[in-house]
Amino acid sequence: MSEDNNNINEFEKLVNVEYIKKLQSVIWDLFGFSFYIANPSGGAIIGSDKMQPICKIIRSFEKGKECCDISDAAILGDAKLSGKMICRKCMAVGLTDAAIPLFVHDEHIATLFFGQINSHGLTAEAVKKFAKEIGADEKAMVKAYNKMQFADASYFERVLELMKLLAQNISEIMEANSRTKKSENENLQNSEKIYMEYDIQIFMNKLQEKLFRNSDYTVQTLDSAALDIKEFLGFDRISVYRDISGIGAEFVPDAGDIDGIRTIKGADVSVLYGVEKYGFTCCDGHGGLNEFVCPGGDYITVALPIFADRTFSGFISMSIEGKKRIFTVSEINLFKNIAAALSNFYYRIYAETKLKKAGLIDKSVTE
Repeated sequence: MSEDNNNINEFEKLVNVEYIKKLQSVIWDLFGFSFYIANPSGGAIIGSDKMQPICKIIRSFEKGKECCDISDAAILGDAKLSGKMICRKCMAVGLTDAAIPLFVHDEHIATLFFGQINSHGLTAEAVKKFAKEIGADEKAMVKAYNKMQFADASYFERVLELMKLLAQNISEIMEANSRTKKSENENLQNSEKIYMEYDIQIFMNKLQEKLFRNSDYTVQTLDSAALDIKEFLGFDRISVYRDISGIGAEFVPDAGDIDGIRTIKGADVSVLYGVEKYGFTCCDGHGGLNEFVCPGGDYITVALPIFADRTFSGFISMSIEGKKRIFTVSEINLFKNIAAALSNFYYRIYAETKLKKAGLIDKSVTE
């Protein structure tokens, strides 16, 4: 989206466009001059279909339109740079134009442009001269000029005060609406955070229940839990690497693509090294490590360590194909809570295995 479109969207979010259009009509009917709202680049956000007849004639000629466009751009640019109202003769026939920048929290959002006012004593001779320069009909130009009301100094000062008040009013409306929208967004974010935390708590409760409810410390229980984790987190693939330290036979339940025993090599070795060294790591599919930030590649792998009796015993590996992610603190904390739950599950397997080997229990652990 272009910068101009962004400005238009931002302005329309903060001001009722129909309100501005009604003001345009009222000011034209009462005072006989027009105004429009320009973005910081000079393009129209809210244009005006009102124009002095003499200006319509001037703009209908290429040279005349060029003079008007240069004049408008110059005064809009000066108002933007100065941050103040600029008022001067136009570079075309010599009518008076003015521009007032509009700010929201000290940021230039738009500019109120008004003018086509005869306040500098424009003469019929000057109108004829300019008509010749652009190739316009002199009589038609003078006729249009004669219809204009001359604005003396006192009248023009009142016009300027009116437009200053209008600009101030529009800026205040935008600031008030900006504060309201900011508050609404903060409330929405807080609500979303509460709902997210609520959903996470429900998920963790269900995961804990699945892992420990029936004392069924088997591969099948772990695989079922892995499928639940994959679905909740939205990952493409999830694997749990267990018994790397020699507690028992290694197995890799892989949700959605179970392939039994797998040799850990290549990128998986980098993941394993990173987990042991840093406690949390990401891999880009080529063995590259980047803690917390996944840089993208053939696939992204997030891995967290699993412990049994304070011994590093494996890791949970979660992959997304062809995506780039920067994980939030909330997501990282969730990953760590999942790893902690699996660590507790592993410890139960470890404890039962030791008791079985010591002949203290008859129950076997299914591998």
